[in-house]
Amino acid sequence: MSEDFINYAEYGVEKKAEGKNRIARILLVFLYILFSSLYAGFFISVRIPHLIAILPILLWILVFFTWRLVKYDCEYRIEKGEMIFSHSQSAKRKTEKLRLRIKEAEEIIPAEQYARENDRLIYDFRGSKNCSCGYVILYSEKGRKIAVFFEAIPKVLKLLKRLNENTVTEE
Repeated sequence: MSEDFINYAEYGVEKKAEGKNRIARILLVFLYILFSSLYAGFFISVRIPHLIAILPILLWILVFFTWRLVKYDCEYRIEKGEMIFSHSQSAKRKTEKLRLRIKEAEEIIPAEQYARENDRLIYDFRGSKNCSCGYVILYSEKGRKIAVFFEAIPKVLKLLKRLNENTVTEE
């Protein structure tokens, strides 16, 4: 087995509809209903009702370009000592959100053990806040304190433990 294969891990989860994401999804549904009502009402009032026939196409275009903002997957991968977090709207489109060196992390602990600090910038890459395998990486970058929440599988925990001695695992 090569050294690169041992030092590589990848994991992804679908972001669940909860918290701000749930509110954004509800608002988008209301936007779709409002758009449809206003469009149909306008063309009925100006006596051109046959233009309502293209409403489904316009609505589909609106949904296609806006729904991907609230339905995405959170992914991370570990390669060459770095942990790279990204959002994925589709198989072809991934947006890198955060990159950090594992060795420079202050601590890697289970999410239940994290005592919330008000001065930390928080990134959440978990599928759900209620996941049982949640972990948090605490580190500082350019004077900012950052906490990164993610879901960890056993393979990832072994790799994190090997790359950073400040990793606390639940055993």
